[in-house]
Amino acid sequence: MTNTNDSFAVPLEKLRWRCPPESLEFAATDEMTAFIGQERARRALTFGLQLKAPGYNIYVTGPSGSGKTTLTRSLLNELKGKGPTPPDICYPDFAF
Repeated sequence: MTNTNDSFAVPLEKLRWRCPPESLEFAATDEMTAFIGQERARRALTFGLQLKAPGYNIYVTGPSGSGKTTLTRSLLNELKGKGPTPPDICYPDFAF
């Protein structure tokens, strides 16, 4: 049975929200400096990277595409050249 009452019909342009480009603070994604939704991860990783005591490790995990590698590389690049290179081993993103 078909409902012929159009009073509940939603216009097509209201079915999807579109972000107005002028509301963004950047013109292209390569200009972005923030990792959206990752502030807690950023704080934890920054804390771990600043530890100078022996015996500490950092393990970064999360879903594919969540920005974990980009965030980690970004923070490592910020620290690069600000002290001696640690004798650490970095393991790439393995699928276990």
